[in-house]
Amino acid sequence: MKIKYIIFFLILLSSFTIACLDGKTQKCGVSNIGECRFGTQICINKTWGICKGAIYPTPEIQDDKDNDCDGLIDETNDTSCITESIAECSSIPNLVYTYPSICKKGIKLCINGIWSICYNETLPMLTEICNDGLDDNCNGKTDTQDDLCKTSAHCFNNIKDADETDVDCGGSCPTCINVTNLDSDGDGLTDEQEKQLGTDLLNKDSDNDNLIDSEDPMPLCPNNFCDEEFGENSDNCEQDCPKEQTFPLYAIIIPIILIILLILFIFYYSSKKSIKKTTRKQLPFTLKLLQPKILKKESSTEKQLSRSLQEAKKIFKKR
Repeated sequence: MKIKYIIFFLILLSSFTIACLDGKTQKCGVSNIGECRFGTQICINKTWGICKGAIYPTPEIQDDKDNDCDGLIDETNDTSCITESIAECSSIPNLVYTYPSICKKGIKLCINGIWSICYNETLPMLTEICNDGLDDNCNGKTDTQDDLCKTSAHCFNNIKDADETDVDCGGSCPTCINVTNLDSDGDGLTDEQEKQLGTDLLNKDSDNDNLIDSEDPMPLCPNNFCDEEFGENSDNCEQDCPKEQTFPLYAIIIPIILIILLILFIFYYSSKKSIKKTTRKQLPFTLKLLQPKILKKESSTEKQLSRSLQEAKKIFKKR
């Protein structure tokens, strides 16, 4: 019984350690306010990769732009500091930093009397990941305590269901990230196109045939797997989808005929043997009946002896 509990615990533990599904993408960064822009993260080996394309806040300068992404342009920053001093910081206000929150404050440096941007902070995820035991969006609520997990559990089951427009996004779920122009591996195909083709988002040559995916008419052939869902079949990729070996009809009929002949031969041989045995038993009796009686021919000596015996009998009778 202890082994069963240990196995169950290990399975449960492994389910919590899987942060994402390979190939999935999510939005990352701080915001889209001012000069800031969200980036994109791709799940690689069950772990979210680096945030690509994100633009983070920078100190405000007089350039008619919202450099620090606070919604204000060229506002005067009266906050001064002592050069080379260090302080904790956060790019997003009102976050919870105590465990099980995943967020961590960063640090800022005072350079020439002005605070730098916030470095090395761990920012919240855009949505709560249900059933991972953590406060992923850093709002102080974990898993089922978070309203998002209560009302939209289907948004975290890795299936396109309910009113979703894509897997776990759209409809009542978080907005789907528009990455139509993102080409993560630089092969000339966008990530969305690669998802439709089934090719590797991070490999220019998914089937390793020295042709990049955008130039390869069959980018998944050969890869030692029959990708039927992406149009592969035995006609266009026999290496991955070998044709089924049809069994010839004669290969079935000939053995059946041979078996029938063997059965007939055994029956004939056994019947013939039985007849021979019966004939051998009856033959001696038949020979006796058919054998003619042969009269034994007496010799001359036997004849004389017989006569002598007869004469002797006569003499004894007279007396």
